[in-house]
Amino acid sequence: VPQSTNKIESIRLFVPWLSFNSNEDISNNYYNNNTEVGTLVTSWCQGRLSNLDYIIALNMIIGRRKGDGNTHPIVPWVIDFTKPDGEWRDLTKTQFRINKGDAMLDSLFQSNEIHPHHVTEPLTEIQYFTYLARRTPQHILLKHVRSNYWEPMEYPQSIERMYQTTPDECIPEYYTDPTVLKSIHPDMPDLKIPNWCESPEDFITRHRKCLESSYVSDRLHHWIDITFGYKLSGEAAIEAKNVTLNRHDSTLRNYGFVQLFKQAHPKRQLLGSTSTIMNDNIDNNNNDNIDKYNNNNN
Repeated sequence: VPQSTNKIESIRLFVPWLSFNSNEDISNNYYNNNTEVGTLVTSWCQGRLSNLDYIIALNMIIGRRKGDGNTHPIVPWVIDFTKPDGEWRDLTKTQFRINKGDAMLDSLFQSNEIHPHHVTEPLTEIQYFTYLARRTPQHILLKHVRSNYWEPMEYPQSIERMYQTTPDECIPEYYTDPTVLKSIHPDMPDLKIPNWCESPEDFITRHRKCLESSYVSDRLHHWIDITFGYKLSGEAAIEAKNVTLNRHDSTLRNYGFVQLFKQAHPKRQLLGSTSTIMNDNIDNNNNDNIDKYNNNNN
């Protein structure tokens, strides 16, 4: 029996809800080629891994890589920025579903007889470059966003407006890097932050704390189910209005949503406040997966 098959079976025994093909190279399903997926799941469920650290690890396991507009890592939007600590986002629904509405998704699914689907991509290339417009050279934006003219004021001017207009998920930079809010273009202003934040650095800190909050920690498994999990296929996907085009049509490109788990993801065990995790991983800069992410392709 090939060694990779033995490793796959050992992971299946350790975490039975994982979904792998028997002929798949197990190295593709390891984080940093040595950490079993099941160890990551357990570490997060038991509170030893921050929410962002865990999400970035899942992104890397399925092949997403920093800097590629088609496969850049995704994280959830969690607040709408209308007030301090926000109105919380519904993590049982994709950002696409929230933005487009159920009526539109139902109509799209019912009207497309060849490839019925509700959602397309969790992060499109055009939105990736829109998110990073303040740090991206003009000639690249003209290539990927608008090829016929340069109009910097047509890009979202505030983080609140960015959230309101996008059907795509967020990117890690909005939780880790204040420089993405600061414009390199003389005719494009910095991305406006909420009035309850004192600076880009303050925004990043407060936004990250929202992601690591007890509210999100208690519900993040739902977002994992619709983004990496069992609600990407079968009746569960239909019920969640989450049938994806790239999985339904095999002729489409091989990126977008990738199903990693075949059963409902376990809920995080909240034994108390998440402040301990936040202090360990933010204040002490001891967040290994995020360090690997930030150092990748630099």
